[in-house]
Amino acid sequence: MNKILIFCKRKGLTWVIISYILIIAGAIGMLMPFLWMVSTSLKDINQIFIIPPKWIPEPIHWENYKRVFELLDFARYYLNTILVTTGRMAGMFIACTLAAYAFARLKFPGRDILFFLLLSSLMLPFEVLMVPVFILMKNLHWINTYQVLIIPHALGAF
Repeated sequence: MNKILIFCKRKGLTWVIISYILIIAGAIGMLMPFLWMVSTSLKDINQIFIIPPKWIPEPIHWENYKRVFELLDFARYYLNTILVTTGRMAGMFIACTLAAYAFARLKFPGRDILFFLLLSSLMLPFEVLMVPVFILMKNLHWINTYQVLIIPHALGAF
């Protein structure tokens, strides 16, 4: 509490109030899509696109969630998510840890150039790499496999 009082005295109470108003407005702006998603998931199909939109559906359709588990193989989708995420995280952890150690502790010829190339590759947008990566994965016959979801991303910095 003392830190807040010291900050108020140093910056002025109006600045603190304006800061909190902006923070609350930003938080509300970021929560709105999530709240809209929850609201829409509880609506009937005919209520989704009505104008003006209603935030609270009448009546609330909890059976929409039941239908998701009945019509879709949700357990398989969840297992796929866990498998791909775990594989990517493990690969990134190993690759990034080894690369960080090499750049931080080891002195070898061309280290600075290699580090510059690594940083430059991080600045390339995904759209630039999408087609070449697709062609590579197609030539490796990895289309529609777990490898295509795990390996290219596990060896990158993102």
